[in-house]
Amino acid sequence: IRRFLVGVKVVRVHFVGSIASRMGNLVEDVVDYSLLIAQSYLPIRLSFTRHAYFKNPFFYFFVLTGGIGCISVVGFIIAERFPIPKSSASIFKLGFMINIFEVTGSTIGKLLIAAHRYSAMRNMSKNEEVWSHRLMFFLVGILGFLSICPCVLVVFCGYSFHVKENVTLVLYFDDAWASVRFDSKDTKKNNHCADRQINFYSNILRFCHR
Repeated sequence: IRRFLVGVKVVRVHFVGSIASRMGNLVEDVVDYSLLIAQSYLPIRLSFTRHAYFKNPFFYFFVLTGGIGCISVVGFIIAERFPIPKSSASIFKLGFMINIFEVTGSTIGKLLIAAHRYSAMRNMSKNEEVWSHRLMFFLVGILGFLSICPCVLVVFCGYSFHVKENVTLVLYFDDAWASVRFDSKDTKKNNHCADRQINFYSNILRFCHR
């Protein structure tokens, strides 16, 4: 009887824990999707307005930054919220790259907004059109280039996997892709330096992803 009661207790704890885990995931999904819809509304609304006040560089970068910020959430949801099988591992890499690109672009976009506000405040006439269209296009190109650079490292990454319910799923990236070999005499020293560089870039990827 005692063993039976212990077994019932274990099953009950497992069942309650499973329900709590599912409810927690459901709450996270509802919060993420609700905030994503709310965050997407303002950039979309401003992008379609015809009012001249919302056509200055400040609102241009505001809409751009808000839009790519929303897309970064989509990339995160693709890479983290959906179980991706081994045969479709490239989808995980795509979501991860979207997230990195958009997070980097959103951060740089906020810096451009701050720089524009500073330029406008320094102007005696308080003119919002302190930046020309040519300068704005140039800054957008720089933003895109700097956002692509961290994504290049992801292209060469492999994957680590885990098995769940007899299905092999993508877990995360595998740093083994970066085992570098040198032909010099001091192979041990060079491999140690390479490992330090690999860990450095891997930490950058994880920081951008968060």
